[in-house]
This record gives sequence, C-alpha cells and structure tokens, in this order.
Amino acid sequence: MSPRHEVRWLFNDDHSSMLLSVESTETGVNFVDREFSFYDCSSHTSCVSCVGSDWACDWCVFENRCTHESTSCSGQNEVIVTGQNNKDSIMQGPDSCPQLQIQGGEILVSNGVDRQIIVQTENLPDPAQIKSYQCSLNIEGAKQSAAATRENDVLTCEDNSYTYTADEQELDVDLTVEWTDTNDGVHLLDDRYGFKVRLYKCESLRPDCSRCVSEETTREELGCVWCDGICAVNDSAVCLMTNSMVTRDNGLNCPDPVIEEILPTSGPIEGNTALTLSGTDLGRRFDDVQNITVGGLPCDASDFREEYQTGASVTCRTKDHDEFEPLDLIVNVTGLNGAWQIGTRVGIFTYKDPIISEVTPTIGPQSGGTLVTIKGTSLDAGKDIKADIGGLLCVIERDKVNDNNMTCLTSGALKTGEKNFTVLFDGSVRNTSMMYKYEMDPKVGKVTPSKSVLAGGRVVKVNGTNLHIIQKPQLLITVDEEEFRGDCTVMSETSMSCITPAVQLPNSSQTDSPTRRRVARAAEDGVNVTTGFIMDGVVGLRNWCSGKTAGCTPMEYVQDPVYYGFDHPSYEYTDGVGIKDGSTLQVRGNGINYAITSEEITVYVGNKQCTRISIGEANLFCDLPEDQPRPGNYTGGNAEMNLPIVMVKHGTIDYTIGPFRYSTIPWIIIAISVICAVVILVAVILAAVLARKSAGASKEVYKCLEDIDRVQRELGEDMRRAFAELQTDMTDLTSDLEGLGMPFVGQRDYATNMLFVVLETKPMTSDPVNPEEHVERAMKKFSDLLGNKTFLLTIIQVLDAERESKLPVREKAAIASLLTVVMMAENKLGYLTDILFSLMTQMVQDSLDNNRPRTLFRRTESIVEKLLSNWIALCLYDSVKDYTGYPLFVLYRAIKCHCENGPMDVISGQAKFTLSDERLLTEDIEFREMTLTVIVNDAHGETKEVKVLDIDSISQVKEKILDAIFRNKPYSTRPSAKEVDLEWRSGKAGHIILQDVDPNSPNLEGWKRVGTLKYFHVPNKSKMALVSAQAMSSQASNFYSQDSAYANVGFTGGRSNRFTVVEADPEDTARLWHLTKVEDGYQDDTSHRTVKQLKRMSMMPSRPKKRFREIFIPRLISTKGTIQQYIDHMFQSILNADHAPRAVKYLFDFFDSQSVRHDIEDSGAVKVWKGNSLPLRFWSGAIRRPDFIFDIRPSRPVEASMEVIAQAFYDAHESSDQKLGKNSDLSKLLFKKDLDDIDRLVQSYYEDIYNMPRVSFDELNKELIATCQNFTGLFSKLSTLLQLWDYIRNFNEKIVDALEEGQDAQVDHLAFKMVEIEQILANEDSSDEHDV
Repeated sequence: MSPRHEVRWLFNDDHSSMLLSVESTETGVNFVDREFSFYDCSSHTSCVSCVGSDWACDWCVFENRCTHESTSCSGQNEVIVTGQNNKDSIMQGPDSCPQLQIQGGEILVSNGVDRQIIVQTENLPDPAQIKSYQCSLNIEGAKQSAAATRENDVLTCEDNSYTYTADEQELDVDLTVEWTDTNDGVHLLDDRYGFKVRLYKCESLRPDCSRCVSEETTREELGCVWCDGICAVNDSAVCLMTNSMVTRDNGLNCPDPVIEEILPTSGPIEGNTALTLSGTDLGRRFDDVQNITVGGLPCDASDFREEYQTGASVTCRTKDHDEFEPLDLIVNVTGLNGAWQIGTRVGIFTYKDPIISEVTPTIGPQSGGTLVTIKGTSLDAGKDIKADIGGLLCVIERDKVNDNNMTCLTSGALKTGEKNFTVLFDGSVRNTSMMYKYEMDPKVGKVTPSKSVLAGGRVVKVNGTNLHIIQKPQLLITVDEEEFRGDCTVMSETSMSCITPAVQLPNSSQTDSPTRRRVARAAEDGVNVTTGFIMDGVVGLRNWCSGKTAGCTPMEYVQDPVYYGFDHPSYEYTDGVGIKDGSTLQVRGNGINYAITSEEITVYVGNKQCTRISIGEANLFCDLPEDQPRPGNYTGGNAEMNLPIVMVKHGTIDYTIGPFRYSTIPWIIIAISVICAVVILVAVILAAVLARKSAGASKEVYKCLEDIDRVQRELGEDMRRAFAELQTDMTDLTSDLEGLGMPFVGQRDYATNMLFVVLETKPMTSDPVNPEEHVERAMKKFSDLLGNKTFLLTIIQVLDAERESKLPVREKAAIASLLTVVMMAENKLGYLTDILFSLMTQMVQDSLDNNRPRTLFRRTESIVEKLLSNWIALCLYDSVKDYTGYPLFVLYRAIKCHCENGPMDVISGQAKFTLSDERLLTEDIEFREMTLTVIVNDAHGETKEVKVLDIDSISQVKEKILDAIFRNKPYSTRPSAKEVDLEWRSGKAGHIILQDVDPNSPNLEGWKRVGTLKYFHVPNKSKMALVSAQAMSSQASNFYSQDSAYANVGFTGGRSNRFTVVEADPEDTARLWHLTKVEDGYQDDTSHRTVKQLKRMSMMPSRPKKRFREIFIPRLISTKGTIQQYIDHMFQSILNADHAPRAVKYLFDFFDSQSVRHDIEDSGAVKVWKGNSLPLRFWSGAIRRPDFIFDIRPSRPVEASMEVIAQAFYDAHESSDQKLGKNSDLSKLLFKKDLDDIDRLVQSYYEDIYNMPRVSFDELNKELIATCQNFTGLFSKLSTLLQLWDYIRNFNEKIVDALEEGQDAQVDHLAFKMVEIEQILANEDSSDEHDV
C-alpha cells in the first residue's frame, strides 16, 4: 500500500473512531459510510478508569494492568476486577476496585505539629498478601509521607509533622494511600471522591492578639491562642513553654492598641471627614472600640460598623474645627477584663481651608472624557473630593491630588452649553467663578493619505468638525483587538495632523483565525485595519472606520520599506562607498513607494538635500547637490570617514545608506575600462562572424531578443520614472477600491457573459406571458426527464455525435449553456457535475483509444466541452469576486492609466503606450500634458482638476473627465460621453460647446481632422463643464453596427459602442483622421462610396510603407517595464492555490485519478488537461476581455495589451517549447523570457493543488449549492426549457431510438416519456388549429 493510503491510528483518550467509505473512483460518489471504533485498554492506569470505561476492559490488581483479555493476568493469587460491560463476575465495575471511601468529615492538621490521620478503605486484598502501607500528602508539589497501620478496612497514618511555606491561613491538600504487596509491587488505592486534608497556620495573617483570639477571624476548632507575641496552636512547643497565654475566654487582656497610620491626614474645617485609623489590637470586635477623639473633639464611629476590620482598622467622622495646627488622635478599647486600654498618636491630623484659583480647559465634548486641571491652595483636604459641573460628576483621581493641583475626568452631558464648576471636599462646597462649556462631539470626515508602513511615522491629515475642543487627540489603530496609538496635533477647528503608530501584526501560526490569516499577508498585499481616534470620551470615534464601514477609507498598513546600504551587492561598490556618477543619485531597496509620496521623503547628502525626488517600488532617484557637502550626516555626526553620509528620511524615520564620494574616477580605472571595451568589441566582431554561419531565422530571433535586453537596460531609468508616475495615479485608484470596491458585473451579466459569449441565443429572464397549460405540463415532464441520469447522458451523447452540418458547434454550445441554466435554476449543479465527470471519463477513454491524449479538452466543439467551460466559470465566481479579480482589475486600470498618459488615436485605436505592435502608434506625435479645472457642481462651487493631453479628442477628454468624477463606479450607472457635451467656459468668449468634428474645419483633399484641445486653442488650467448633450437632428439616427471591426465613429447618443467613438455628421463625406492619416489603398475617387464605407475607410489602422521593427522595440519594452509589477502580481494571485475553490481541487484530482487508472506514461498529458481546462477555458478569456467580469468600457489599445498578456499566459501553459521565427510578433518576443517564470508558477500551483486535502463529493456539493444561490432567480426556468426543447426536438427520433436500445432507459420507460412530451405539445397545437 502506498504511503498516501496508509491508515494512521490517532487515539483520543482510549479509542479512535474513523469513517470507512466506499466510493466510485470515476465520479467520487460515496456508496456507503460506516463508523468504526478501535479501543486500547492499556491506556488506562487505574482500576476505576479501566473497568468503568465503555469497552470490555478488565483490571489485574496485583499487576497494575488494564487488559481486554483477563486470562493474560498471570500473577500468583491474582485478583481480577472485570469491566462494567462484562457479565457473570462477582467483582465487576468501579465499586469492586481497592479504593478510599468518602471521608466522613474535615481533617485538620496544624502546620509543624505531629498529627495522626484516620482513613476508611474498601476492597483491600487479603492482609497476608500485603507487606506495608504508606500515606502521603501532596503539599506544594512535593510528597510528605508517613507509614500506616491497618485494622480491617481502617488505615491509621502514624504521627507526622506536615509543613507548608505559603502565607495562607488554610491549605487543602490531596491524600494518597499506597500498599506494597509481598513481591514489593507498589499499588495506589483509587480515590474516586477526592480525599482532602486541611493544613492550617495560626500565625498566618494574624499579626496581633486581637485577630488571633477573636471569633471573627479565627475558628475555635483550630485552637489558636496568643503566646509570647505570636499566634500559635495551643499544644505547640511555644505555647506549652509560656505562662502568658491569651485565649478568648481566660480573662487576660491583649496588648494596648497601637495607631500606625490614619487616612486622610487632613480634612476641611467644616469637618465631616471619614477618618480611618489603622494599626494593631484595635479591638476583637467593633463594640470594643469605646471612644475616639481628634484634638479633644469626639470622632463618631457609629456609622462605620461595616467598615471595621477586626483589630486592624476603625473609621470615624470628624467634627468642624477652626484651628490649623497638627492635632493628637486618641482611641479607647475595652479589654477582656473590662478595663479601657488607650492608644495615642501625637500631631497626626490637620484641618485645612481649600481655595480654587484656576480651572483648565473650560471646554470639552458632550461625551465627556476631558481631563480638567484644577489649581489652588490646600486642595489635599479630606477623603472624598468631588468635582461637579452643573450636576454632572467630574471624577477625581484622589491619589494624585496635592495641595496645589488636581485633575478630574468629565462625564457625558445630555445637552451642550455652559455649566457651573464646583468642588466638594467631604461634602463642603467650594464654588468657583469659572464656567465649563460642553460642545458637540467632534466628527471625522476624511483621513489622507490612508496608507502607512508597519513602522508608522507617516503624517496624515484629518478633516472634521470641532476638533479644537480635544486637548490630546490620538490616532487609534486596532489589529486583532490589539491597539496602537499615534499622537495628533490640532491645527484648527476642522483639521489636525496625526503620526501613524508602529503596528505589530500577530503571528498567523498562533491562531488560525480569519483576521490573523488576513493580517499575515500584509507584507505582500497590505491589510486594512480598524481606524479610530481617541478624543476624550467620544466612544463613537474609536472605531471610526473598518472594512465593513460604509463611506470611509480605513488605514492600510503595508510592508516597511527596505533601503539597501551602499555595501549591498546590487550597487557593485567594492568598499561600501557610493560614487557620484552623473547628476542623479540612485538608492535601491524594496517597497519604497508602498505608502509614501516623493514629497514626504527627504534625501540628505551630508548637510544638503537632494532635489527632484522620484520613487518606485525598488528605486529612489534624486538630483545631487552640485558641490560635495561637508562630511558626516545631516545632524553633523558620523564624520569619521571624512565623507558625506547619504540618509533618507522616510516620513519621520531615518535610514542610513552610507558614505558617498564625489571625487572623479582615477585615470587607471579609465584605462582599464578602455581596454575592456576594446576586448569586448573584438569579441563582438568575432561573435558576429560566427553568427553568419547560423540559420537566418534563428539569428533574427536571437538578435531581436538581444535588442530587447539591450533596450531594457538603456531604458531602465525611464521605465522606473514612468513607473513612479504611474504609482501616483494608482495610489488614488486603490484608495477608491477600498471604499467603493471593484465595479463587478451583476450575477446575471456574469452568467450571460461566461455561458453565452459569441452565441446568438441568450437565456430569457422572465416567463412567457400567459403560458398555455399544456406547455407548462410538457415542460414539467421535460424537466423531470432531464433529472434522470440515463436520459441526460443519452441525449448529450446523441447530440454530440451529430456532424457539424446538422448541428453546428455554436448550437451545441447553446444547448450546453441552456442546460446549465436549467440545472442552476433547479439547484442541481451537483447532479450536472456527476453527468459531466461521467462524460469526461468516456472522453479520456476515447482519446487514449485514438492515441491522442494531449488533444483532450483543447477545443470547445462539443456539448461536454462547453459544459466544462460553464462549470468552471460558475465555480470560480466567488473566488474571482473575493480574491483573484482584484489584481486583474488593478492591472487593467494600470494599463489604462499608462495608455492615457500618451497619445491614443481615437480613429485607428493606436497608442504610443501599448504592448501590442499591431496597435502601436509608430509616428512621433508631439503632445503636452494639461490640467483642466472641471466644474462638478455649479451651485456649490465644487471643482475637480483633471489631467488630459492637448492632442486628446473631445470625446477622449469627456471620457477622462467622467473617469475622474465617477472613479471606479460601474460604467453602466454613470453617463456616457455621448450623453454629455463639453462646455468650455472661456471668460469673455462665454460658454463654448466643443465637438469632435468642427463644422467649420477645412476639408483638405477629402480629409477632415478630429478636433482636439490643441486645435481649439484651449489653454492650460481652463475651466470646463459637462452639460446635457444637445438634441441631434432627426436624420442622425444611424449608428455603425457593433459587428464592425472598427466601430470608432458614431452619429447618435447611446451605449451601443464598446469603445470611445467620434461624433460625426452622417452627411459629411470627408474622411476623418485624428493623429495619423490612412494612406494605403484609399486615395481613389470617393464620390461613389457611402457614408458607412467612408467612415470604415478612415478607421483602418495605417502603417508607414517602410518601418524597421527595431524602432518599435523601445516603446513596447518601456510599456511592459512600467506595468511589469502589476502583471506579475496578477499572475501570482491567479496561480495561488490558497484562493482556489474546491471545484478546482476536485477537477484536478479527477485528471490525476484518470492518469493512474489508465496508467498513462505521458507525464505531460495530465498537465495539458489541466491547462486546457482552467487557463484556456477561463483565465485567458477573462484577461483578454475584462469587461466580461467588470462593469467597464475598455479602449482598443488597452484591450490589445490585455490580449498580449492573455496570450503569454496561455503560451506558458503549452507543454511544447514556443518556436519563434523572424516573422513572430514583437509582443511574443517581448514575453519570451517571462514564460519560464510563469511556467514555474504554474508548476507550483499544480503541486500545491495536488497537496491539498482531498475533496469529497459531499464537500464539493455544498460548495455547488452555494454557487447556485449566487444565480438563483436570474433566468426563467420555463423559457429556458422551451429554448432547450426547440434545439433538441429536431433530433427526437434519434434520441428515442437510443433510449429504446438502452437497458436502463427501458426500465424507466424513458423513450415513452420522451414521445409523450412531444405528443402533448403536438396534440394541443393541432387541437388549437382545429378550433381555429
């Protein structure tokens, strides 16, 4: 048996239960489940637990052993106690075990005094078989033992002194009894009831005579008395040797009372202070205290009977007094003989007259919690000091009060407004002239920026209201119930600045909670944390924003930046000293730009700052000071090397990079460099000569790849700067995603896009109007038939066997998708899965019979293959929505942002920044970035700055403005560019509507240029507004068909076009051009052409007649390098097994099981099946068409770039090496070196899925039920059944023939039921015709 099938016995307690299952290796369906239990008697170590277990276990008394086979007890005169589940035995069950009986009462043993202990037992073996007995007390982890004697069933533990060290009056300890047999075998008597002995110390917590002999503190049965200044048991050695023993009834007095301390030591002159005296021998009971005086005035204790502590303390209330000198305190106590015993403390109490001079602050939030400082003289007076604000308590910390100041914490108020401030000293009122004002609680509206590194230290701005009423606000970050705080500084009523605190993420290995798993990924993806504020007592702001709070953006913490010192290998400095090379300083690292902007970073070289800082993930660039700064760092320290020190101040955190040298390179290094260059040149010439002998095509490919490497190095800094700029744009995007989420399409659109792509058939969303009864009856029977596995397998096999001439591929796909919708409506995806995997099992067999296993699942030409595609798309829905969709959307937006930073031809769909050489704008177009001030809300004066290009068409400008205003909101919920006009508010010229095609623009040789901002002479910072589109003429009613390959010109409003279109007059015969003109093949006479033909001609992408491919390489490489991080992140997320649903594991296990079952020797075949099923059927399409998943409107160059990435992803799954030739697309060459990295991710993904726990069909079915719930009620079941019937009715005869031949079908009369449905529909139809 292989290791993966070994059974491991895992015993919980004394047994292990496991489930035995019998299941199909083809479909994974369980036939039977049965639980078995395996027990182990030897795990029991006592007689009671052994014979009292649920199993057939017996106890061998003299062998101390539990066994399932009592015959194995072989000791001489062995005594066997049988288990309670065994029959026919006298000694049976726990009651028959040798054991201690339940103790009859409390056993008291004084610490350190010899005592005997009597124990009752039962079922002891014959005394002749026992050699000795021993009693033991388990005291503080150690045994203290004594020998024992036996008389019948009574054991007497001999006199012994037991001691413990804890300062406790009484201590309960366990007693155990052992007996030794004549063979020196030691046996422990079972203790079912927990036999306890109570040890006690008279001296513990009884430091004086009063507490030693008082009935309130000492039980009489303990026998404690006062002997020579110590409390001890009456028969202890110290008491037996003294003549001055004080007991509770021998008439001898305890020592006189002693006053050791009083609290408080002062009080107001009005008196009423509750004065507590502490000391020794202050009476054995409250009534012993007869009289207390302070300075000769009585101090009444009658109200404080409950506060009295025997012998230790008594409390009384002072009288008023107008002297301020220290006064004596006297207490009188009645002794045992009836006489008074007196205790005196001289000059210990003082009367004071407190005065309040200042209260600050005098304003705070309505919720309270403000710390108010009270200043004055003689404030430390009395025991109970209270502050009152208009009847509301201001809580004072009494132990922090001194004569000059004290603080109190305000309570919450029901209403705002000013209130009187008073202080009470033991009830004596001190009024003040100050008023305290309650204001409305502060509110927080926004925190920017919303990202920080784990080390904290980033300054964030907080906007809100009433922030000025808080004295010491703090930013509060909560992670997994652990709080971290950062200080804030109030700037005004509406703003304050806070420093983000350092955050420690919990170790995910400690507790496998969702929160810990989420935060453990922070170093890679970032984590949203609960963001709040400590603002006095305003509780509502402590959890101001979390991932579940709407309308706010919680703080996101990301990995700390890592700055590499100059000694890092990436710099290639031999001595760890940076060297000036040009005017730019480069600092390397990792995660530099994760949560910072270049404006928040300061770079010091010595005591001078760098300028023009730009940052990316792995690099920081800045312009060096012209002259070498002074040695040391910017604070003047660390000047030992006589070189300036480069330091990066990342927010408020300093990073030391290392010493930096400005001196020029020595001449010998130059000479060596020249020699090396000559050697390299000679080597290159030799390599070129040898290369001539290689094949031309290979040389072309390798040359192109070398060019790519070279250009990548040359463009490295440009790409890093472009990436840094892109990161700034993407920071705002990701912040919006945290608050708004992705614009994910609805479940109905997702299902339609995935199941019915390129199909004319679409599922109906509503039932037919007033359906006829016979139709409903027939479809009910049809639905029941589809639920029969034999029937459904038969019709799929019959229809898939039809040739394409009779049943085209698209109609097979429609049948599969309609069937999928029906199964979803009936919550039968589990049943459909069983059908699908049964059919795939046959497909595997057929492919092996034809010796073509690698072609399996490559195409979607059959119903089974389309069913597989549909199944995967539905099962991935939750995973895509919750995990893998996010990096795909971020990649799409990154490409979109980068494309829009350069020229994009709205007619041809070409762009300067794209990954597709087909969509690459090959002309060098001059352009300038502009910023438009867009009026968002005229009434409130709300504006927004939007970045555009001066060569953008008016439609492109409108799209960019709409993108900026609506950010990541679903495209279907916002206005389209066709529904609004762009209004230029140009001052004196008034309001001007700008259009794509200016009616007054010249027609030059049949060409008319699309209007741009540059064409209309719009200056930078111009004011713009979007207004409702003006009504178009009635004749402008034609839109180009969506089927047009270049649907980029339109004539009316609406949303039918997938891409941004140019608004054109249909009567205008001129050809339109934006950035480049169409040149080839369209210079002939246009008089005979229709408007549609003319527009299509203008939309054809142009190519210069002569272009070298090498010219295009830098642009493609620059674009790829800029967005590379987002591409990598998407691939890593897609190929992360942690996000894979159970359906993927189940599918891949099916492929693996088929490989084992058929003993397939081709190891790559299974990889091909997995690649053809998941990447080919879902991810390639999802990457290529992100609008299937997201509610967006892509542009042509963006979609072209996504297609290139999708193709690279698909190529990486190909088992054979990619053969590239000289005519291969540059985009393929561009990703050639990435394929190995993607392939490694793929292999790791497959291995991780393989190593996941096996998924049973029941577990899968639970997930499929949840999947069905995502799409419940979206489509009409009746309409879908009718659509499905319309497709298969043409093949009813063949289906019926097949059903009549099948044995299982014959048993269920399936052919008859099929014919019955047809007759119901046919008869009623003919009846209707007859009635007519």
